[in-house]
Amino acid sequence: MDNPTLLNSLNKKLVLTAEESSTASYGSGIKIVQTNPTQKQPAVLTTLSTLSTSGARYVIDGITSITLGNFNIITTAVQYKIYASVSGLNLSVRITGVSQTNDEISEVILLDLTNATIPVLSKNLYKCVNDIENTSGPVIKTFLYEIVYCCPVTGQNSFLLLSGLYKVNPFIMGCNKNGVKRTARLVSVGSVQSTAVTDYYLHVFNGQVSGSGSAGIWNEKLNLRGLVNPVVSALNFCSDGIVDLAPGELAVWYRAGNVSTTCNISATWVFFNA
Repeated sequence: MDNPTLLNSLNKKLVLTAEESSTASYGSGIKIVQTNPTQKQPAVLTTLSTLSTSGARYVIDGITSITLGNFNIITTAVQYKIYASVSGLNLSVRITGVSQTNDEISEVILLDLTNATIPVLSKNLYKCVNDIENTSGPVIKTFLYEIVYCCPVTGQNSFLLLSGLYKVNPFIMGCNKNGVKRTARLVSVGSVQSTAVTDYYLHVFNGQVSGSGSAGIWNEKLNLRGLVNPVVSALNFCSDGIVDLAPGELAVWYRAGNVSTTCNISATWVFFNA
């Protein structure tokens, strides 16, 4: 670095602009910028499944049992159908998901009082629905043991479940919002319950393949080994997170143990500016 010619050439490029400093000077070429400064809304991913069959299975929704190699990923956005387990639920529910262009979109859907068991189709098309919530307000009947189902009309027969007692949300997909590029970051695993010692793995798919194939294990981003029942204290990760989802990437939990067990696992993801 003793060559004056090289130094002068470098100094001509490393100049603070007037926007950065009222007294621009040579020699300042590195600017430190805080990454991920703006925290977006948290998204809690809760899965529940009675995997009574021995062998490895994806932990989905208590209804669907999916083995490795049979997990289908929606790569083209589709309509979702929303319906209730019983009639008599006059509810408005909001679904929030990911569009074909990996942007966050949402809509409110009204379930008719007398025909709540008849599916209502979403107006938007989604590659994944990240959340479902009751927006009816306190003046409308609060439902407890009834269940509202939300699932795609085609593709993997997997459900989001909503009742007054719990919510089951099997998947989360990274997405942008209002033109802002975002990353979904895993910040904690809140609780895990199993009726037997179980290994769990977090698989992440890029949303551009039609299925998990026989190589689903290569999508493994995190493993929780030998978890006993229950794990009730949150597993909090460092501030930089432990797994990041880019827009269009899909995360889902997988049980790897050769046991028959009921699986419950919850995880918290937070959206950050990318």
